[in-house]
Amino acid sequence: YDRTERIAWGLDKAKSDDILRKEKRVYELSQVEPGFPKVMPYQIAFRLLTTLLQTYSGDIDKVIASLGDVKPEQEERLRNRCKCAWYWVTECAPEEFKFALRTDGSKADISDVATKAICRIRDEVVPVMESFATDKDLQQKMYDIATELGMESKALFTALYHALINKDQGPRLASFMRIIGKEQLAKILSVY
Repeated sequence: YDRTERIAWGLDKAKSDDILRKEKRVYELSQVEPGFPKVMPYQIAFRLLTTLLQTYSGDIDKVIASLGDVKPEQEERLRNRCKCAWYWVTECAPEEFKFALRTDGSKADISDVATKAICRIRDEVVPVMESFATDKDLQQKMYDIATELGMESKALFTALYHALINKDQGPRLASFMRIIGKEQLAKILSVY
């Protein structure tokens, strides 16, 4: 649907004029209200949207505020998309997909070396997260800390997921940490 929408609005190029006409018609017929929307709806990848919704415990206002570039005329449709995505998370998603931030002050049961690594990430990485140009750079710093402590990077990532969401795995860690934000990360990791 999103790809068809981008083609219909001229953001993506169709392979031919025939395909363009077909995609526009398919898009028009797939609207709840007749015709084209007045403005291009805000597009966000479903996986990112579900990560944001779970990070903010289903608070759609916080999700929209975190995006920062939603135009007022796009908000109603985005809000509806958020409601549908949240329904999917709460009612349809497999358990391994669901998560909730560990905000109760509890600690994960992790090894001493994992605790040291998490403390270093909390103290050395979290306060300067915005200084990393890319998620890859942020992730590399975490790999470096694991290596310095003689730890497998997978073990560090598993420990971090346990500390953050009490699961073995979750959303891509570097981008997930940016979504959570340094204040919330510092609060969650302060118990280590």
